[in-house]
Amino acid sequence: MGHRDKRTARIWKEIDEILWNVWDPIGVNNADAARDEYHGYISGIFRLLEDGAAEEQIAKHLHQIETESMGLTSDEFHCREVAKQLLRINLK
Repeated sequence: MGHRDKRTARIWKEIDEILWNVWDPIGVNNADAARDEYHGYISGIFRLLEDGAAEEQIAKHLHQIETESMGLTSDEFHCREVAKQLLRINLK
């Protein structure tokens, strides 16, 4: 695995951990069987981070997933808090 591949894998893992432990809009992070529930959203968030997206863009993306993809009511403040954590990921 090359340096870039290891870097990408590390970043994806960090995104996954934040989505699972902090975001968890459907409240399943206490069920090991659902551990892959948010994997489908990692690539979009990865692209946003790589493109230098601002906190508001990431929060909006999470909000759209919650409301449009999942059909849930979204907590925009929580989405902003999750976005802040995602922006703390070291992209180097």
